[in-house]
Order: sequence, then C-alpha cells, then structure tokens
Amino acid sequence: MYGILSPMGVIVLLLIYLSLTIFSLVKMFGREKKLMLFLWLFVIVAFPFVGSLLYLLYFYVNRLKPVVN
Repeated sequence: MYGILSPMGVIVLLLIYLSLTIFSLVKMFGREKKLMLFLWLFVIVAFPFVGSLLYLLYFYVNRLKPVVN
C-alpha cells in the first residue's frame, strides 16, 4: 500500500540522517583546521549517510591513536 517505506519509516530514516549529520558536524567544527574542515564538509554534504559515517570513523580512529612527540 505504501511502497517500499511507510511514512513512519521515512521519518525514522530522516531522524537518523539528521542526528548523524549534526553529530558529525559538531565533532568536525570542534577539531578540524580550515582545509580539512572544508574537505570534510564537502564529503558530508555530497554523500549524505556515507560522508557522516566516514567522518565519524575517521574521528574515532584518529582519537585512539597515541600522540608521539
């Protein structure tokens, strides 16, 4: 009757997308420098779900690396 997704499914996917994007943007603006900020911003906007997931993966993997001086 509704096709592939019901209206409630679309709302759930939209909420997941918005929360994932906002969370990754908050992390990005708090950490990245100018060039990397613009590059990641482009990736997040150009590839909606995948871009946000890639940035969060990048963020958490680099956060776990030890700092060597």
